Amino acid sequence: MPFMPVGMPPLGGPVGRSRMRLSASGLVSWERCSRQWFHRTKQGLSGPINPEMILGIIVEDALVSLLMEDPGDRALDAKPCWIEWQDDYSKPNDGGGEEPESLQDIEQYLLARIPACAAKVIELGAKKWKEAPFRSPERDWSEKSQDYVEALLLAGIELQLEEVEKCHAAGGGPHLSKWRENGDPHFVRAPRWCEEPRFPIPEKVPGNSLKLAAIKISEETQSKDESEITWFEAWKIARPWVKDPRVWQPQRLYHPDGWAAGELDMLLRWQGKATVVDIKSGDGSSGWSTGLASQLQFYQWLYLRTRTEESLISEVEGIEGWYLGSKDRHEIDIWSAEELIQKDEELHSIWQAMTNADGDKETWPEANPSAWKGESVEETCKRCHARFICDFVSEELSQEGLIAILPPRMKELSRQQVQEKLQAREPASPISVIPNRVNVEGRISGKWGPMSNHFGEPVHGAVLSTGAKSSVVVEEMAPGTFLELKDLADGNWLIKNAAPGVWRNSSRIYLDSRSSLVKSGEEDVEVTRIGLLPTRANVDGLVVSRRTAKGIRIDGKPWTMMTCHLWDGNHTIEVVVFGWGVTETFADITVGDRVLLTGAELGWRAGLPQLRISPRNSRIEVRSRDWQPMDELPDSIQ
Repeated sequence: MPFMPVGMPPLGGPVGRSRMRLSASGLVSWERCSRQWFHRTKQGLSGPINPEMILGIIVEDALVSLLMEDPGDRALDAKPCWIEWQDDYSKPNDGGGEEPESLQDIEQYLLARIPACAAKVIELGAKKWKEAPFRSPERDWSEKSQDYVEALLLAGIELQLEEVEKCHAAGGGPHLSKWRENGDPHFVRAPRWCEEPRFPIPEKVPGNSLKLAAIKISEETQSKDESEITWFEAWKIARPWVKDPRVWQPQRLYHPDGWAAGELDMLLRWQGKATVVDIKSGDGSSGWSTGLASQLQFYQWLYLRTRTEESLISEVEGIEGWYLGSKDRHEIDIWSAEELIQKDEELHSIWQAMTNADGDKETWPEANPSAWKGESVEETCKRCHARFICDFVSEELSQEGLIAILPPRMKELSRQQVQEKLQAREPASPISVIPNRVNVEGRISGKWGPMSNHFGEPVHGAVLSTGAKSSVVVEEMAPGTFLELKDLADGNWLIKNAAPGVWRNSSRIYLDSRSSLVKSGEEDVEVTRIGLLPTRANVDGLVVSRRTAKGIRIDGKPWTMMTCHLWDGNHTIEVVVFGWGVTETFADITVGDRVLLTGAELGWRAGLPQLRISPRNSRIEVRSRDWQPMDELPDSIQ
């Protein structure tokens, strides 16, 4: 295929985000502080959301939607295509406009659509802010105005019009003749509202028309003359590839070996070489902006590692951050060919360190925060939600982080007093004693794989049996975490340090890098019988993080997942509930609530234990963060 800004995992598995792959955001977080990365990304211990987090995502969608417009296709006063699509129109109506004859005509068409798009951004953002379960208490969505959003969109349009002007001055670039013969020459064309969206996995899209749209060649044919390029041609040729908001499937690049992935915002390619662009809604003055270089250089590396001999564009000539808040085009130095080769080993080593970090604290990466932009290391730690459990920060910062998540009734207590208050109530046990490693023995046979596990990841598995009626599925915890299973000879084996769990009411045994195999009888160790494998847990803790995620699966069906993290004064664990299992009780849980959870299913995610709510077997008791003890009640009740 001549050019792919998106792709499929080479080994199969989830096309979505995975805690087992290296990403640009993960790399930036790792470089800021590897321990912070572990808590935030591997454990999923998320901090409160702020308006900028929501705004950046929606503004990007609004901007790329304007770049998908074809000036002149519609009247100036027609609704923006993005608005009609948001309002569930099957397809924006065309007609009523005139083809632009100048750069000013193109600009006029686009500027006429900015106010309506900005109003929609404010509307969508208000809804997302209201639905967010963990918001910054001192912030509010009302801080963002329509005028502010209009200025951001205007900046983005002006930056792209600079590309159009350069394209026109260059006579359309090296691919003008291909454009005039058959339209966009790239295998994955720049998205346009007048064309059907292109899906990375078209066979999963309901409806044959969309499947065909993903692979058919362009029907747009122009004259094969050698006349001077028009401004409208320059607009279409300079139009970048962007993430199509209509495509619910992830639009990502995947390293050929499967251990790294990334999702580009924008790719300019009219000059015959690629320029990777990341869209930022800020102005570049924040300390978070220091990660831009690493982010874009990672994209350069990943883009080049996914090229083939057939690629129409196989070179990267530039990487840029477009800061809409200041209308600044921030150009970053690209890595040289020699540096790219060095980065292969360096990035792979980082990924290995990320993968090896699991529930054993001995495997956690060290706390090594870099200084905040223009300030001290302490300023970086202040912005870490997990500082209340970090052993690197000062006692003062740790206490500040603790107070931020405590309910009002506990804010005046010392850490030791909080820990005493959080002692597990019956029938719960401390998180630290939840069984997470066992030794099992039996006959291994019936090997299979790679096949998708319940997260959609390709893993190898087998069956462990101890008799005619006692058996359990054994599988890798994640792809490639226990490759010995693939070629293992059938026979009697002792599995050491296996991770017990349950899936759909059936016991499971998960294997990772901490697990090992020896022939039965070679070692004398304590063995757990299959029928006595621990599959459930009871925990009691304070909610210290809360998240809700919604989306659309690759087949177009919606999904929902809610999580919270419980802290018992010493340890944390993630609790998750999926789709139809979400109850009103869980949905209303907020940071600072105290939760007693019984009958939770024991599972694993990226090497860490995870508790899953079973609608039939799990029970949740919630003590609200605003609950206050009553003097007349005995302590045993309170």
